[in-house]
Amino acid sequence: MLNGKVLQTASVGDITVPKLAEQQKGPPIPVAETEIQALPAMGTGDVINGLEDAGAVVFLFPPKFQLKWSIPRLWRALKLFILNNLKPAYDTGCKESRVNQLLTANKKCFKILQTQYSREKLWYLEVIAVHPSLQSRGIGGKVMCWILEHIQDQPIYLECTRRENIGFYESFGFEVVDEVELVDDEQKLSYWVMVRPGKRDI
Repeated sequence: MLNGKVLQTASVGDITVPKLAEQQKGPPIPVAETEIQALPAMGTGDVINGLEDAGAVVFLFPPKFQLKWSIPRLWRALKLFILNNLKPAYDTGCKESRVNQLLTANKKCFKILQTQYSREKLWYLEVIAVHPSLQSRGIGGKVMCWILEHIQDQPIYLECTRRENIGFYESFGFEVVDEVELVDDEQKLSYWVMVRPGKRDI
């Protein structure tokens, strides 16, 4: 989170949800009056607690050169440095070998994309998540439109972990540029690297 942006829509309760019959006939639900907002600087625990009822959440990484240092960001960097040295965190809920494969593949894809797109303009969409009670109601599309407007048509890439979601991203101009297969204990996991070119550098 130190190098990214956490964004959220209005809360679940603030998003208008029409009756099922009306929803099937009418257009997708709009996000309520509150536009998607960047969260104020918080600690990780505060952010997680604050987003429990958000209608949708986005975790977006801007190009490194667009990041600006501020007092809250400097404080988070110092806090992260201290915690990493005094009390490192370990994720016991996932296989380390698979995580290492994933990180290696991510770095490889990023380097390839950097040869095609300007490092100063290439964004990375880490997460776009819609609350389970609001899925299949058009909110994901609304949020994606906001993201593309926010990045001002600069190139952006993501990793799609479900084949059935490829079409959703393609409808917003993303293209599959690579299919990555992770193998761990004879189990295979595939994901697709997708990029939306945006405006090419002249």
